[in-house]
Amino acid sequence: WFDRSTFFEAIFYKDQMEYIADFSQTGELIEYKMHLPVEYLPEAIKTQLESTGEIMNTLLKNKGNSIEYEAIVRDSRQLRYLIRITNLGKVIEERQL
Repeated sequence: WFDRSTFFEAIFYKDQMEYIADFSQTGELIEYKMHLPVEYLPEAIKTQLESTGEIMNTLLKNKGNSIEYEAIVRDSRQLRYLIRITNLGKVIEERQL
């Protein structure tokens, strides 16, 4: 557990996957993040990310039962991008790192 002044953060492992959960000061779950192996991505999301380049790292975020994915993707010029995408495939953010 970590006290982040306005919330608490817990890091734990379940089924050999790392989770990071944020809790309010009253103990309510705010959101959780899960480091997600590429092979666990929904196929449509994986295909969309791969159209940009090689998927280097992925994260599933669940906040209020709203799921989105965050990925670091490297293109053919070796440039890295952060891409945030909804579970329906809509790109929320894409920026070069």
